[in-house]
Order: sequence, then C-alpha cells, then structure tokens
Amino acid sequence: MAIEAAGGEIWQKPRFLHLSGEARFSPYASHSNVLDFDTYKMYRVFPESNNAARKANGKVRFDAAEGEEDFFKLCFDGQKSHLYLSEKAQPHAEHFKWSNNFGFSIFRFADREGFEIERMADDKADGFACFVLKIRDANKMDTYFWLDKEKGYIRQLGFDTEKGWHHRIYSNFVRTESGFLQPERLGIYFSGLKWMDIYWQHYEINNPIPDEIFILRERQDGT
Repeated sequence: MAIEAAGGEIWQKPRFLHLSGEARFSPYASHSNVLDFDTYKMYRVFPESNNAARKANGKVRFDAAEGEEDFFKLCFDGQKSHLYLSEKAQPHAEHFKWSNNFGFSIFRFADREGFEIERMADDKADGFACFVLKIRDANKMDTYFWLDKEKGYIRQLGFDTEKGWHHRIYSNFVRTESGFLQPERLGIYFSGLKWMDIYWQHYEINNPIPDEIFILRERQDGT
C-alpha cells in the first residue's frame, strides 16, 4: 500500500535523487542557538541492494551553508566517507554520523529475503491515524514506520541510536510528473527534541548525478 501510494516502481527502485532547499538547525532544540541554512542539498545514487538500515550505501552527499559560509559537507562515494565540518558544526559531529541518520530507504527493500516485518500497535503521526510497522533488516537493525491509514503515505519513521531515539516527521507531500511522491517538509528529532526543519523546494528524480559530486575538494582557503 505504501509503495503504491509513493509512486510504485519509480519510488521503490529509483536511480538518482537530487533535493535542494532551506533548513533551520536548532541543536538540542535551543532557541538561542538557531542557524538558518539558505542552502541545503542532498544528492543520492541509490543502491541496487541494501540489507543494513544504518549504514551508508550507494552514494550520498549533504551540503549545508549560511550564505557563503559552509556549515558541513558530508559524502559517501560508494567506498568511503568524506567529511567537512565547520567550527560551528564540530560540537555536533556525532549527530551527523551515518549510523545516527540512515534508515528511511530500507523500506524500499523490506519485501526481500532476509527482512522481517511486524505490525505494531496503531498510532498517530502528525495528527494522522497510522499503521505502524517494524522492519528488521538482515543485520537485525529495527526501523519503525508510521503509514497513513487513509493515503498510505510514510508520515514518520523512528529508530534507536547512540544519541538517543531518532525520529522524523514528513509532511507537505507533492507528486512529481513522474508520479514520485516527495515530502517538501521534514522535521528531524533526537530524544523528542527537534534538531532540524528541512524545506525541500526543488527535486529531480532519475536525472544522472556525476560521480565527481561525491568527492569533496579543498577550497582556496584550504578547507
């Protein structure tokens, strides 16, 4: 139901995804330490297989910046990770680890051998009545998904991390011309506190992304 609602095969088996927009970063939900990123980007090359929800796979990159000042750049080129953290970002380095953030895409592989799916007690997410599923991957990592009972949309996911319970709320859903369902807003939480609000404004599905995107190059100032 959820895969069909999200667009069917183009959603379950995409090749490339590029998202860009803005974000507000509020570590520990502190109102006195808010950073507004007018640049927030994600580049994704999806893997053909995946059996571990909390490990980087395929290729992925995130960029965040305030004007001309880079906050972080996080990359996985298919073999190893590359990381740039500004002075402002360094105190929160542990929260940017892949193991504390990866989880959503495992849903695309949950119908394959080696996965276990269990229906949990029904609940609500963002005010919507939801079915709740626990997906256990082949590495015995559990990820929970809240599926809108009426529309089938993935409204929320959650999983345990070394930094506490991590959950995300998805909203403002739009459907692209290809049928791919994209939430334009994403709220990111640790231990019940909102760390980030992301507002995706532009999205490209299955437009090829050059390999060089996933290589961090030094700037003229040496960073």
